[in-house]
Amino acid sequence: LIIWDEITAQDRRAPEAVDRTFRDIRNCDRPFGGVTVVFGGDFQQTLPVVVNGSREDIIAACVQRSHLWMDINILHLRTNM
Repeated sequence: LIIWDEITAQDRRAPEAVDRTFRDIRNCDRPFGGVTVVFGGDFQQTLPVVVNGSREDIIAACVQRSHLWMDINILHLRTNM
């Protein structure tokens, strides 16, 4: 189990690199090599930093623009405990 907080502030290439690495070392073509990954983050907070990037560059760097996004199950937490 991997818990990755503040995924919304990461460039999409970071989880894509971890995905490729896990697929290679585990010899498994499932997302993240079959390892369960829990992402945490608030999409209304911080966007990824793209040095000298335009708005389009910043949006393109968001994890939601990753090919991995279609394999992600989204759960909305409503109560802070």
